[in-house]
Amino acid sequence: MTTAALSDPGSGLAEPQGISAHSRSASPGPIEYSRQQELEQYRLGVEASPVGLLMIDTKGEITLANRQVELMFGYSREELLGGPVEKLIPQRFRGHHPAVVSRFFGTPSTRFMGAGRDLFGQRSDGSEFAIEIGLNPLRVGDHHRVLASIVDVTTRKGQEAELRSRVDELQGYQREMELLSVMSSLLQHALSNTEAHEIVAAFGQRLLPSVTVAVYTLPESQDALECHSQWGGATADRSFQQEACWAQRRSQVHCSGPDMAPRCTHGWNSPQRAQMCIPMSAHGRASGVITVGSEQPMEKGWGDLMRVGRAMADQLALALSNISLRESLRALSIRDPLTGLFNRRYLEEAIGRELPRAKRKNSEIAVWMLDVDHFKRYNDSHGHQAADAALQQLAKLMAAMLRAEDIVCRFGGEEFVVVLPDCSLADGARRADEMRQRVRSVISGISVSIGVAAWPQHGRAWEVVLRAADDALYKAKSGGRNLVVSAEAVQDVRPGQ
Repeated sequence: MTTAALSDPGSGLAEPQGISAHSRSASPGPIEYSRQQELEQYRLGVEASPVGLLMIDTKGEITLANRQVELMFGYSREELLGGPVEKLIPQRFRGHHPAVVSRFFGTPSTRFMGAGRDLFGQRSDGSEFAIEIGLNPLRVGDHHRVLASIVDVTTRKGQEAELRSRVDELQGYQREMELLSVMSSLLQHALSNTEAHEIVAAFGQRLLPSVTVAVYTLPESQDALECHSQWGGATADRSFQQEACWAQRRSQVHCSGPDMAPRCTHGWNSPQRAQMCIPMSAHGRASGVITVGSEQPMEKGWGDLMRVGRAMADQLALALSNISLRESLRALSIRDPLTGLFNRRYLEEAIGRELPRAKRKNSEIAVWMLDVDHFKRYNDSHGHQAADAALQQLAKLMAAMLRAEDIVCRFGGEEFVVVLPDCSLADGARRADEMRQRVRSVISGISVSIGVAAWPQHGRAWEVVLRAADDALYKAKSGGRNLVVSAEAVQDVRPGQ
């Protein structure tokens, strides 16, 4: 396009007012030459603009298009000028666009088009791309025009979409961390394996909502893993041998699926199901496995599932290990190491529960004070090992003959205290004599004497009742041993032989 073409109606630029036919035909004077320089600057500015510049009239026809518009839409200037602007708009928007043009010229103002909406242009090959349009109303002589500034925002939209995706990913990761943190705090305060598994199942349904999950644990001194919790729909195996899981064999996360081998032979037993097994271990000991499965291909989701699954596995394994350790320490503090019976410390705790319970139920509690007769003589003649074995055998016998709610404690040396809730003095004495006879017949060379008392007959305080049972035991020992004496009995309950 030459400088003279600026006044050509076909050029897309209207001739500036004040340039007459006479001035064009005459030799250019200083003023005319200056005007031509100004027009050339306008033309160069329009052509060099980094945005598309498009002018249309009130009929919606294109009267100006710069080079950027040609590059952007894929049309030549000749194809654009005089044509409808709708050819640059996707087909689905063309029907109502003339009304949009009419409304704009009705109340023209400088503004962005379609504020808050996504706008699209259509190239000559039919492809669409995202654009932004700024509208500027103009007046050329007696004619109204609008100059549209068009920017291709495809790259920016892609970057914004990627940024939103990253933000969503980070927010999702933050939610995961928050849930895992809360779950970890709860697991640290869980008092039993059951509580720990309930916590993991509750949080697992939020952390791993779109897959099937089964949590298996390995009990001590067993080879089979047992399912303690599962969610997600499909029912998994209730138990399986360690050899069935590659993760257990290798102590590493193992993924398998229709096209991934080798495959674990446990879980949901479906060849079309993708499966990931995450081993659990703490303090160097394998404690189980978390198995994650899906009917959908998992290639793109293994990473996220593995991250969350491993965090859950590590936290659960540590919690179960801590619970086991606490239980072991608890057992050491309340159990007698030789017999496995409760010790005096546990006896005090148990009485603190049983007495208030008996008061509420208005029931009785029978108490035995049991002593092995001539145990020092037995120990001296048979040796410490045999004496220890005799005490262990006695402990097993008492545990087998008494009820689950009865409390058997090693009080010290060869003395034992037995608490029988909901048991009267008479019933306590009868059962004590059954125990005495059973010991005499089962354990060679051993007999026992038992003093029996009851709450509340012999006192409202535990110390008073225990002293009454101890006094009754003293009477049994003084009376010849191998006896059961009740603190309130008129006569001793003696053996029938």
